[in-house]
Amino acid sequence: MMALPNPLGMIENNIQVPKSLQDITRIADNEINPEWLGLTEHDRDVIWKAVKDLYRTGAYPALSICIRRHGEILLNRSIGHAKGNGPGEVGLEKVVATPDTPFCLFSASKAITAMLIHLLEERSQINLMNPVSFYVPEFAAHGKKHITVQQILSHRAGIASFKNINPEVLFNHDEIMQLIYDAEPTDVHGRELAYHALTGGYVL
Repeated sequence: MMALPNPLGMIENNIQVPKSLQDITRIADNEINPEWLGLTEHDRDVIWKAVKDLYRTGAYPALSICIRRHGEILLNRSIGHAKGNGPGEVGLEKVVATPDTPFCLFSASKAITAMLIHLLEERSQINLMNPVSFYVPEFAAHGKKHITVQQILSHRAGIASFKNINPEVLFNHDEIMQLIYDAEPTDVHGRELAYHALTGGYVL
């Protein structure tokens, strides 16, 4: 969709994007001099420009980025609004996002979850080939006793989705786990590949 300028100097798209981004930008005080990390100010500016260009598309009410190099923080910034400039938020007071503003990552968190599961296996605290029910006995209900942790990770557990779920349930861990316990699998042998968007992360 093409962005069209309006008389107020804003861009009409999914959100309102001001011409100047300075007032909606926050920089944390823990950024390290890039030269101490083998980079230049220009290197950091190139990265930050890419973030600003992404924000200017109007697709995101806020963006936050934190980049570490050699264990030190090179860049820790946010741009946009935590509240008041998203779809359906017309008339709400605008609150500028900060680097400390929490974001709901949804499926972007799957890579983090998978990394932590593999770390647990590396430490011999879990075994990916064990059934989930070995760790969470309630999961065994309705024929799910032999579904493995590895099947959950690879989206082959046969419990890919729910029908007619209220989105508010996604914020209630106990309630969604009960739905998962009560679910009947479509396949228990790992032959069915289907994106476990609403189940896998909670089980892991």
